Amino acid sequence: MTEIKMGSKTFENTQKIKYLGMIINSKNDNSDNVEQGIKNTIKSVYSIGNIGVMNTPLKTNIKTRLYKTFCRSLLTYGCEAIKLNQIHLKKNKTTDGNLVKKMFGFCKRSRTTKLMTDLNMEPMEKVLVKRKLSFIIQKFYKNTSEEYPK
Repeated sequence: MTEIKMGSKTFENTQKIKYLGMIINSKNDNSDNVEQGIKNTIKSVYSIGNIGVMNTPLKTNIKTRLYKTFCRSLLTYGCEAIKLNQIHLKKNKTTDGNLVKKMFGFCKRSRTTKLMTDLNMEPMEKVLVKRKLSFIIQKFYKNTSEEYPK
């Protein structure tokens, strides 16, 4: 480990740190953020499962709303500010599909696209693009005198 001295303080070199909820690693990639988001999402699904979401015959729209609110938001947390490669996108998409199937009692090998369409859930790619564009638009209009289009 390399140490850095600044005055009387000594700082140790670390492999990764967490800053404002985002993990910054020595490889300067976003794999740690994606993995942490997946872990948090899985925990969240099991947490809402503890209140009986997976076992009870809740209405489909209620289960979908709970998943979008408490789980999918964790999977996409911070995606606006980071670059996701195809591997990260595939991991997020696979995790999203598998967890939705688990909530509704389908096996992992069943098709996801039709299920997501029937549940009125946007594909993961579209969700990520919308969030990134919204972030860019907010930053642009915050730094200009123009009004945000309604």
